[in-house]
Amino acid sequence: MKTQSNANLIQTLSRKISSNLRVAMPATIEEYDFTTQKASVQIDIKELFDNETSIDYPVISDVPVIFPRSGGASLTMPVKRGDNCLVMFLDRDLTAWALGASKKKPNSQRMHDLNDAVIVMGLNPLSTKSLATNNTDLLITYDGSSIVLKPNGAIDINSAKALNIKAENVVINCTNANIKASGEINTEAPKFKQKGDFLIEGNFEVSGSSALEGNVSCTSTIQGESIQTNSGIDLATHKHTYNEAQNGSNPTIVTPSITGGAT
Repeated sequence: MKTQSNANLIQTLSRKISSNLRVAMPATIEEYDFTTQKASVQIDIKELFDNETSIDYPVISDVPVIFPRSGGASLTMPVKRGDNCLVMFLDRDLTAWALGASKKKPNSQRMHDLNDAVIVMGLNPLSTKSLATNNTDLLITYDGSSIVLKPNGAIDINSAKALNIKAENVVINCTNANIKASGEINTEAPKFKQKGDFLIEGNFEVSGSSALEGNVSCTSTIQGESIQTNSGIDLATHKHTYNEAQNGSNPTIVTPSITGGAT
């Protein structure tokens, strides 16, 4: 009887400890401040008591949101009210460390407390449909746009509206490159240089001064304010002249004489 009584006591004590021990629970975002990466969250499971009654957990404020970040690189995502997340409760008081203290003793003896929570975004119910189309590609999506990294090394970039690239230098090395647009493609640079053959199918319109080096073959109209050769000849005003032998007012066509004889 004593052994059974001790077992019941241990079981009751263990249950009491477990009931007050919080590790991690699903939650939803109530508010988010992207400048501090802190959020207010509502735990998405009610607190259940031994008598089967339950209540809502209080909203937890100023909870750090975890995004991948290391070595000077970081990845951030927009966080909106209602987004699902995983809220975890640390073993010790987080306050001193969160304020920048390193290797300092905790401010209190509390453990697994609601006040020492951190958030990891991405946990969703099983009823939420996955955006993945296969189990091989790395997929990044947002608001209709996507980047797909394939295991064969190919990368697909699908932009719902615009693709903007800003860089000090852009170097593209490839075997073949194709750019297709249903609208206009606009480029702007102090100088545009092309090495190798440059083939244009369709009209070629030039606005402003342009320097074309090498052979230019075109079956369409070349338009521009100033189109010059390397020697400075302006093609818009350049004229070819010829001389003819004059006899009074009537020109005389000079025909070269034939010399030699047939054999």
